[in-house]
Amino acid sequence: SSNKTNGTGSGNPAPLHIAVPTSQLVNWEPGTLHKIKTAWLGEGPIKGDIAVDCMEKLYDPLELEDIGTTFVSLPGVGAWRLAIPVLKEMGVDTVNLCFDADAVSNPHVRQHLLECAKQLKVERFSANLIIWNAEEGKGIDDIFLSNRLPHIKRMF
Repeated sequence: SSNKTNGTGSGNPAPLHIAVPTSQLVNWEPGTLHKIKTAWLGEGPIKGDIAVDCMEKLYDPLELEDIGTTFVSLPGVGAWRLAIPVLKEMGVDTVNLCFDADAVSNPHVRQHLLECAKQLKVERFSANLIIWNAEEGKGIDDIFLSNRLPHIKRMF
């Protein structure tokens, strides 16, 4: 409602949302930086919150060590640049790119996905592309909520 009288906006710049499984929040000391080697980068804070809690149920603990359980959620695909310094500060080596499935059909989303992937390579991150059939759900949360697993394809 940011374009409405007395509406609210997300701020400028819009904030990122870091989602970790609820089970990990018990041991989190407020004010400490969350350091991880692998992060998922996608759209929408609620999608990230849902996805991280579903992942613990769907993946084996050893798989989770490899693919990570932290989501960096963007307020929209155009905000991906905000994530780069945050990923660096968190000590991330590998990024799992999981923009919504409409990246296949929506040129705007696809363009941002490609630009983000290129910049991740320039910044020397490793990256995986997370893909699924759009008929199974638009967002990664939809896939996990239907007890399905996406494909993880190594990019660089």
